[in-house]
Amino acid sequence: MAELSKVISCITDIETRITIKNLSASEIKELAPLVPWRNNHSGAELMTFGGSYFKPFSRERAVVIDTGSVFFDYELKAILIAALHLGTVEGGTPYKWKTALNRVRTLKTFSQFLQARKLSSFRELNDIPELKLRTILRDFLYNPKNEGGMDLKCYTSAAKTVREGIKFLFIYELVSPHLLSRLIDELTLVKITKHEDEHRLKHSIIPTNIMKAIIATSNDYIQKVKANINVFTHAHKQANQRIYKARTADPSQVLHVTCHNIDKELSEGYELVRGLSLHTYTLILAFTGMRDNEVYALKNHCHAHRVETGETVYIIKSELSKTTDGLLELDWIANELVYDAVALLSKVNDVYQERARLLLTHHKHNMPKKHIDRYEKGLKNNRLFGLRHTKATARFIEAARGSDADVSISLGRHRFQVTAADIEQLEKMGCNYQSINQQSGKRGMKYKVGDFFNFTAHQFRHTFAWFIIANRLGDLDDIKYQFKHLNNVMTFVYSERGYEALSELRTVIEYFEEFVNKQALEDIVDSAKQNKVAGGGGNRLALFIAKLNANQTQTVFSTQQQPHFNNTRELIDFATKHSDSIRGLPHGYCTKGVSCKIKNASDPSHCLYCDTYYATPKHLPYWKAIQHNCIQKIERIKMLPDPSRYQAFLTGLEDNLSAANQILDKLEPTTQLKVDQ
Repeated sequence: MAELSKVISCITDIETRITIKNLSASEIKELAPLVPWRNNHSGAELMTFGGSYFKPFSRERAVVIDTGSVFFDYELKAILIAALHLGTVEGGTPYKWKTALNRVRTLKTFSQFLQARKLSSFRELNDIPELKLRTILRDFLYNPKNEGGMDLKCYTSAAKTVREGIKFLFIYELVSPHLLSRLIDELTLVKITKHEDEHRLKHSIIPTNIMKAIIATSNDYIQKVKANINVFTHAHKQANQRIYKARTADPSQVLHVTCHNIDKELSEGYELVRGLSLHTYTLILAFTGMRDNEVYALKNHCHAHRVETGETVYIIKSELSKTTDGLLELDWIANELVYDAVALLSKVNDVYQERARLLLTHHKHNMPKKHIDRYEKGLKNNRLFGLRHTKATARFIEAARGSDADVSISLGRHRFQVTAADIEQLEKMGCNYQSINQQSGKRGMKYKVGDFFNFTAHQFRHTFAWFIIANRLGDLDDIKYQFKHLNNVMTFVYSERGYEALSELRTVIEYFEEFVNKQALEDIVDSAKQNKVAGGGGNRLALFIAKLNANQTQTVFSTQQQPHFNNTRELIDFATKHSDSIRGLPHGYCTKGVSCKIKNASDPSHCLYCDTYYATPKHLPYWKAIQHNCIQKIERIKMLPDPSRYQAFLTGLEDNLSAANQILDKLEPTTQLKVDQ
């Protein structure tokens, strides 16, 4: 850290703004032996300023800075250090490694492009005439990859990538902002807007039927392991107890030498738990809304439960690391299935950790240093997903996130085929594409029936946010009981505003809330245009739409201040903007949301004449079910010897039947039924 401070003082001037110093080649050479970062990853050497390989965080990706130019190398390294440790102004917020890394990589590509044009430093751009500088920037944006450019015509996101990277050049005053800032705005802002509007793909949701299938598969697996966990623990604990007896110079052969007579039992135990990490990882993603890297960083035994207002609440404890504030603990709301999965995986990991400790105790003298370092670091980190389960060893693994390199929890191992219903849901949600990654070769490609669904960790986060809203709309169907904790989750997400980890999740939830509100309003208005909307609000809206379609200028409602709409699209946009929440009921929509005073929403007759209640053809199945259910019960009561004893119950059934008949008469006139007198 002392040498990092020295490096920073040598390469920057800090006076409110942060400026990269213009050093000579000899001054740069003097910085070469200084060590800005030390990587504790096993076998890694100290990273000197004069080196080319930089990876200060063992679980993050590295960058190689070796352009062949002393000055380009110095400038790129200086930008990386300044961004990572200082930010852009004195006392500002430093950039995260991933953000700084991506921008420096863009600048590295730009430096190679400039070298091909006989430049050896970014500072030389200050001496280039405006017209020529504009040509250089434009060529860098549009030239194909094999000519050193970013190929903007093919990769429409390149405009934003280039803009973010080049901004560092004038933020740190390597190039005068007066000219460069204006040129880069001129060349990229319109393209960025066009990309956001036309080409940007949001992470898709996982179709509900596929989500049900993957949860059911993982649930079945967890229940199987839970019922047979002794098959694993008995054999593998017995094997651990024999480690001290082994007489072999190869520590990897210790269990093979001492446990040949229980090899079958070891295999059975291993086969039982070999998929446990994958299914636990999947369930945590599905039920908590955590990010991939947050799940991957969980510790063993991070599960807990407590009783709140007579109800058991299951939680997962995570540790969030910040640059200056140390560790922050956060309790994520989960469910019993996640709790059981984490408990089982922690129990299995305990056996492997015990194996690692015994190998270090009795066979450390025969182990390679890199294995010793890996074992000691793995035991210290105590990560839930820090082990790859094997039959006869203890193998610790390290990566930034589960989707990076760990095949044991690769979501690609889930194989579920897409159906026509799944595609219909994806189309409705505007996300029927197999990938958003340009390198996948399937970016924007639509699913066909029979294709295998392409899972990513971030899809689970978006699906979780969508389910929070769908749950409020009553659209979760028979998967709802597994997400009964969503109301607690919603409260948790919106109360813990101090945590950056939740800010993105809140944003995604709010996006889906606006999205589904608009869809619900479109359903209501489209039904009203066909005069197939019922309920107090539905009747008024149908009248309003009829007047609107007839181009009549008179007001429909009696309020003095009345918004005017030229078409139904304006009406939908206005209603979406001014509808904080639409409460979805099985039998209709309530636009009053949480302020609705009717709590017994399961009795639909109370909602029928409310001015904020709408029923559309989407709700026909529920109303038909109410109709038939009421008819059957009324007929059974009337067949009793003394039906007067059930008069109150009979009155309620008749009210609901009357409501059902009125709704069905409006939505589907041929379905009205009556009870025989």
